[in-house]
Amino acid sequence: AAQTEVAELQAERDFLEGARQELEAVLGRERAALQSALSQLAEVTAELGVARSVGSGKAAEAEARADAAVAAAASTKRRLRAAAAERAGLTAAHADMAEDLQET
Repeated sequence: AAQTEVAELQAERDFLEGARQELEAVLGRERAALQSALSQLAEVTAELGVARSVGSGKAAEAEARADAAVAAAASTKRRLRAAAAERAGLTAAHADMAEDLQET
């Protein structure tokens, strides 16, 4: 019975470790997406400044692109926070499993 329990706990630990690794990959992708959105925002902001300085009719278009870039960055930031919260939950579960394994 103890061997079965240990095997089950080890299987669950392995599953949690796989989930943690997958979540780390998601966090990496979300961070890259956030960095990309921030770079795009900086580029659009620069374009907006140029458009305003020359009185171009493209200012409204640049403002719309800037707004879209801000929204994309905010959305990515929310997803990143959600992924970080999920990772924290998995880390806690992994720690609980390790504790259970040590007790058996």
